[in-house]
Amino acid sequence: MTDAASLLRTWEAKYAEAETVHFQLIQLGGASYVWIGSAEGTLDTLSLGVPASNPKLPPSGTTLMGSGADGASRTMAQRLARKLSHPVFVSINIRDDAELRLFAERNVLAALKGAPPPPPQTP
Repeated sequence: MTDAASLLRTWEAKYAEAETVHFQLIQLGGASYVWIGSAEGTLDTLSLGVPASNPKLPPSGTTLMGSGADGASRTMAQRLARKLSHPVFVSINIRDDAELRLFAERNVLAALKGAPPPPPQTP
């Protein structure tokens, strides 16, 4: 029997010593759900990345909810699916900043691999 604490993980991390980024990770059997956002707790987009059956091919990705205009959730879902070899649902609800999103992705990847989150980053 799997204990509920191993299926759900929430944490927050400081970016640039001033901005708090909130995370929620849910293990869903053979898939993962990742939510990244601010204290408001919005869910603007939801995307899914699925690894290709041939590792030489790129993973598939689609936006399930929201406009997907910037593609950040879909792109991160695809990258995580490739690295983890399982489907990953991603919802990114933080401002559009490449450094901030990279910081968030590194935190999520560390959590999915069972490592402690990386230290806070200052740009």
